[in-house]
Amino acid sequence: LAPSPEWLPFWDSLCDGLGTCMIVWIQVYLFGMSTNITIQLTGFIIWHLVTLPIVAWHAYYGDGWTDEAVNRCLGIVPVLVLDMITIHFLYRR
Repeated sequence: LAPSPEWLPFWDSLCDGLGTCMIVWIQVYLFGMSTNITIQLTGFIIWHLVTLPIVAWHAYYGDGWTDEAVNRCLGIVPVLVLDMITIHFLYRR
């Protein structure tokens, strides 16, 4: 079954976050931990942290909490959790 088009913002946010975490993990696997990878991971996390309030602000002051805005925010939350898990595993190494 094809996913509902209403959930497209959720899957878009989730896949974007999974892609960034996969980039970090592949680089760590191939090259080991380095300063460049730490800077990239920090940039990705900042991007994800900034995206959530921007979407919420546009939803609150724009056209209201539409299903699209809610689904986009719901997609960002697991990405932030995945970012925290990535940090935990990288610095435990």
